[in-house]
Order: sequence, then C-alpha cells, then structure tokens
Amino acid sequence: MEGIDTTVTIQGTGKSFTDVQSVCVRISVLATAPNSVKAKTDAKKTMNQVYAVINRLKESGIVFKGELKSHFSIRPRFDTALSAESGLYEARFQLDVESSCLDRTMDIFDALTTLDGVRAESPLYSVDDSVREALKKRAFQSAVEDAKARFRFQAQAVGLDPDGFEIISWRTTESGHGSFSGKRLQIEGSQVTVGSSQASAEITVHLTYSPSC
Repeated sequence: MEGIDTTVTIQGTGKSFTDVQSVCVRISVLATAPNSVKAKTDAKKTMNQVYAVINRLKESGIVFKGELKSHFSIRPRFDTALSAESGLYEARFQLDVESSCLDRTMDIFDALTTLDGVRAESPLYSVDDSVREALKKRAFQSAVEDAKARFRFQAQAVGLDPDGFEIISWRTTESGHGSFSGKRLQIEGSQVTVGSSQASAEITVHLTYSPSC
C-alpha cells in the first residue's frame, strides 16, 4: 500500500461450526452358496435378523430417519487365485441405517455387528443440505469481514483513508477467481467437514482493492 495509485490484495479467513444432526451406519450382509437360490435365501435370513434388531432398537427409544431400504445384488464368486469362477454364488444386501439419536450410536453399531454375517462400516456423521449451505454462508461472510478488517487496519497504518478504496475483484483459494453480482460477493469454494460431534466450514477469500474514482 505505497500510494493511492496502487491496488492491494488482502486475505481473510472465515470459519463456522454447528452440531452434527445424524449418524449413518452402513451394513452389508454377505452369503455364499453353491447356487444362487440358496445364497439369496441365506442372505435374506440374515437380513430378517437385521430388521428384527432394528425393531428392538426402535422399541428402546431410538428414532431412525427415512424408510429403511436395502440394496440387493447377486453374482458368481470369482476365485482370484485361479482367475476363474469358483462355482459359488455371492448374495449381498446393503442397508444404510440412519438415526438422529447420536448418543445411541454405539448401541446401534454394536447391536448390528453382533449378528453373524453382518459387516458394518464406521459410523458416518452428517448434516442436512440446508445446514451445509448455512455453514458455507457464515464462513464466507466471516472471511470477507476478516479481509475487510485487515485492509482497513493496513490502510490506516500507512496513513490512507480505507473509505477511499473499493473492491474491484475477489477470489477464493478453492474456487479461483470470482465475480460480482450487483456489487455483492457470491459464495463459492467453501468446504464442509463433518466430525463425530461438529460440522465445520472454512474458506479463504482474497479481496483486491483499488482507489475509488
């Protein structure tokens, strides 16, 4: 900021946080048999046990989100050592079990994984799309305000009037150069990270100032 004929780019960083809203446990049921009919029958038997466990969890007060729909697939089993079909069939059910009862996550996980033939992935925590957008908006606004405050401080430090400058361009680290829409900065580039207890968004904004005409 050496004089009024120069432009200057200032960086600002913004973060926002919120509590997670739900947890999802993805389970898989796999059965192997000499023919496709038996493989499917065995897998379906285990899935019935899964639904029985889920019903018991509901009775204990756990609320599940949405309709529990499983995905089914069946195929010949391939022997990688022989590079040929093994003569067996694999039947697989996959089910996403989602709940808003975060304090009961391990109850859900433990109850499902005690069943023979059931595999579960690590719990995946999430927030709704509307919450994600709100997080991005707050992080973006915070980053812009941070950059503006930094510019004002630096301008005053070298004896310039910060009100004599205007923003002529901007960009985010993630999305590259942005543009104006009616002189308003638009949200771009913010990423949302979801942990086991909180979801967060962080973004870095670069504002370029030039002396006002």
